[in-house]
Amino acid sequence: MPVPPLPIIGFILCSVASQLLLKVAGLYAASHEGLWAGWVLNPYLLLSLCCLALAMPLWAKALRLLPLAT
Repeated sequence: MPVPPLPIIGFILCSVASQLLLKVAGLYAASHEGLWAGWVLNPYLLLSLCCLALAMPLWAKALRLLPLAT
C-alpha cells in the first residue's frame, strides 16, 4: 500500500516555515526594546508557534503511515 505523501510534505513545509519565522522573530525582537514589545507582541513568534503546532499532528500521522519496521 503506497504511503500518502501529504503528511510528510506538510510536516516538512510546516517545520521549514516555523524555523524561518523563528529567525525573523529573533530579528524583530532585536530591533524592538523590552520584553513586551520584542517577544510578547511579536507576530512572527506567534506564527512560528502555530506552524509548529500544525507540524506535530502531521508528524504523528506520517509516523503512523510509514512502515518503520523495514
